[in-house]
Amino acid sequence: MSPSNKIAQVPSPPLIVPPLRDHKTTLIILHGRGSTDEKFAEPLLKHISQGLRETSAFLHDLLKEEIKTIGAKNVVSMGLSQGCAASIVSTLLWKGEPFGALVGMCGYLPFRKGMHDSVEEPEDEDDDASVRSDEDAEDMFEKAVGWLGEELGTCGSVSGEHDQPAMQSIPLFMGHGIDDEKVPCRIGKLAAEFLTTLDVSVTWKEYEGSGHWYSDDMLRDVVEFLENLEA
Repeated sequence: MSPSNKIAQVPSPPLIVPPLRDHKTTLIILHGRGSTDEKFAEPLLKHISQGLRETSAFLHDLLKEEIKTIGAKNVVSMGLSQGCAASIVSTLLWKGEPFGALVGMCGYLPFRKGMHDSVEEPEDEDDDASVRSDEDAEDMFEKAVGWLGEELGTCGSVSGEHDQPAMQSIPLFMGHGIDDEKVPCRIGKLAAEFLTTLDVSVTWKEYEGSGHWYSDDMLRDVVEFLENLEA
């Protein structure tokens, strides 16, 4: 068969793992025919899963202690960059009482694509995508977080002792620098959009000139966000 008669296959979107800190090397890895990005990456990413599992367990212990001391509504979890990522993951897996709020700056959602794929269903022409019942949203949440729990090696119902998953009752503020070169703003926005589809209450803000850091405007908005919750 001549080259002109061969059917060109468009490659699927690449699996991109954002760095956890400043990095000096980028690896572009191509898997073999018949394999997939996630299958090939799984052994390489085990250390990431283990780290997130341990971090989540640590944060859960802190949350339990502080909730016991000052009450759930007075506790706020806040993180920057990978700290934001860890805070979101640990809150997705949180089975306790919903706490006051979650604040993420210049961060992202690890394993977003895997969770997204776990809840993605074929579109029905008779369905209105803009209309979703509370049961649908909770079912999507259960599927997504169930997938995340399996990926990280945790177990149990994500709803815990409460009727509704905790994170669906925890307001989330996410701020991101438009010119962030370490964690591109679009990655943070994808996280916010996906969490919104899971019926998480997300406030998303973008900032010019802050790069991969918080700005005065971002901190001002965080304070206003928290004050409005108390009102």
